[in-house]
Amino acid sequence: NEQESWMHAWTQTWVALRTSRMSMLYGQTSYTELAPGLLAIHRSYLSENTWVLINTTGQPYDLALDTGEPLQPLVGTLDATASGGFAINAWGAAAFDVRPSVRNRK
Repeated sequence: NEQESWMHAWTQTWVALRTSRMSMLYGQTSYTELAPGLLAIHRSYLSENTWVLINTTGQPYDLALDTGEPLQPLVGTLDATASGGFAINAWGAAAFDVRPSVRNRK
């Protein structure tokens, strides 16, 4: 069945994320409900930060991610929006890493 194959591959991708990142194995966890049905989970361990967004609703959300740092997508999809934010799809989930950038301010 095509749907079962897709679900198996999707689940395996999330399992691999869980086992490949120190912040997902040993990190401190904080939760925030950004809106009814939209959960943000932050895991941190040493300098590694993993954010997971889970949308359990049938509507997409336009999000402002004010990290001040570049985002590295890990799993799922966050689409850039015209407003400069990101959108998470209805019934969607996405994980990303925030990596600080260092530059000379001269």
